[in-house]
Amino acid sequence: MKKHRILGIITVLLIIICLAAGCGNNTDNEDSIYSDTDNWLELPSEIIHQADVIYLYPTTYMPEVPGALIVSTIYDEGMRAGAAYIFRRQATAFETVANIFAPFYKQVNFAASIFLALDYYFEKHNNSRPFFLAGHSQDAANMMFILDEYIKQHPDRYELMIAAYMIGSAPTRDWLAANPHIRFAQGADDTGVVISWNAEGAGNIGEFSLVVPDGSVATNPLNWRTDEIYAGVEKT
Repeated sequence: MKKHRILGIITVLLIIICLAAGCGNNTDNEDSIYSDTDNWLELPSEIIHQADVIYLYPTTYMPEVPGALIVSTIYDEGMRAGAAYIFRRQATAFETVANIFAPFYKQVNFAASIFLALDYYFEKHNNSRPFFLAGHSQDAANMMFILDEYIKQHPDRYELMIAAYMIGSAPTRDWLAANPHIRFAQGADDTGVVISWNAEGAGNIGEFSLVVPDGSVATNPLNWRTDEIYAGVEKT
């Protein structure tokens, strides 16, 4: 079976699952959801840095109970506990340089709930500060929806973006061609850019990968290139 057929089938299945679970019927209201501080994994009590990080946690909704909801609510205790654990392992890397905002949100919802959180953040908390987007795995992939839909619709907010860290995802050249407003970083001082890479073990060479499809683009974090030019450890 061709790789693009496999991806197409997976996409269709996800859409069917989402429709069956009522993902499109989003009745959440940003004022009722995100005005409640309990619905933020991290919400600064004081702004002490000149820039923000909007952190999106990876997949943490993995219920083991038969008959559990396909799509979580933002109140799921297991998801929240997992998000808090991963937050401590990942997002705290930014705490000495930026104010961290991390909303709880539904998962397997094609970023609809994230858009609500972003609206609330920009309208209530941002105050024209520059910001980073940071996510890993599922929510690095969700970040692609943010960049090609939300950011495209809000160019004024895009002007404030320092960079989007999309680690563990795989934007492709076709995706970049369809979104000419998005570009990869070319150096450490570049702004308004995407920084993304993935990693696979040697046993995956030549094998189909759902997370690294054909045409994927990655930032080499040692030399800031997106081609196959080698960068040795002396670049660190």
